[in-house]
Amino acid sequence: MAITEEQIFEMIQHWLASKENGYFGSSYGGLDIALAAPEGHLNIESCKEFMTKLQEDIPILVKRPLTRIIKSTPIITFYFGDEHRTYNL
Repeated sequence: MAITEEQIFEMIQHWLASKENGYFGSSYGGLDIALAAPEGHLNIESCKEFMTKLQEDIPILVKRPLTRIIKSTPIITFYFGDEHRTYNL
């Protein structure tokens, strides 16, 4: 059974809700790094640390990369083609 885009969006939501190093023995978590990311369209060139951490913590995003990420504090939006989800930071 393949992982759906909806399941990936749920993984991203959990990642954003988790402070980095919030689980004992794991560096998992994206809230701190998402808050520190620059405003606007994010990509590997403009925000290498954020994108690398996102892919390390949610490895499916290496094989099924997001098409776009836009940050406009206090929200961040992740896209797979025309599908997208917006999260509060």
